[in-house]
Amino acid sequence: MLDMDDSWGKLIRGAHTTAVTAQGWYGQESTGPLTVIEGSASYQADYDGDSLVRSSMTLDIDDEQGRLLPYSPTSPLAPYGQTIEITQQVGSTSVGAGRIEIELPLGTYLIDDPKPDGQGWSLHRKRTRTGRVVDQMVHMGGWVKLQCPDLLTKIAESGLGMVQPLAGATVASEVQRLARGFMPVDVSSIPAKSIQRGSMVYDTDRLAALTGLARLVRRALRANRYGELEMVEAKIGTPVWGITIADGTWVDTALALSRD
Repeated sequence: MLDMDDSWGKLIRGAHTTAVTAQGWYGQESTGPLTVIEGSASYQADYDGDSLVRSSMTLDIDDEQGRLLPYSPTSPLAPYGQTIEITQQVGSTSVGAGRIEIELPLGTYLIDDPKPDGQGWSLHRKRTRTGRVVDQMVHMGGWVKLQCPDLLTKIAESGLGMVQPLAGATVASEVQRLARGFMPVDVSSIPAKSIQRGSMVYDTDRLAALTGLARLVRRALRANRYGELEMVEAKIGTPVWGITIADGTWVDTALALSRD
């Protein structure tokens, strides 16, 4: 959930421009900025009405030089743990002191199912040092289409062998234990609560175990923009902005009340 002041409402009600920026990561190492093709980004966030918020992103990454094609597991856009951090930049069309600019973080996502598209090749003739003429295929570039689920996917795809919380455990300590090796945890977002021995049993679904812990403190799980597992409070009756973004533009914005 993003807290916005009154300038947010003024901005989205008026004329504005949008742009999507991206940064690639492989583990703790940056793979550099990535150019998102204008009009290709589509973002979606879904709340299950109980204890889980999932988000996803689809977008096209420009690859003019043909250097980003996922040829190997260590390629910047390969689906082997590589991630991409997305930001939506929104600015009013006014100039001077009345201009408003807001960066809307859209999160860090797991790269999945990269598909090269628009890739072209050109045949060039080249003369070698010995004077021999050879034909050479030169890659002309294109783009790579990405499907990017949030980082909770890493947890959802893992199994779980633990049976129940440890003796003397708290919700925060159990969330850290279950998420260890998959995602760091924003401990400050988790309310303090002890877990009674024998009060709950985990099954083989690690994500279900984590959402069960979230329900104990009346919170919902999400992956925040920093790649951390976070708990957020769903305030019933609080006015919230519902946002749909597709093709790089605001498709729909509505102020609404919902018990979800």
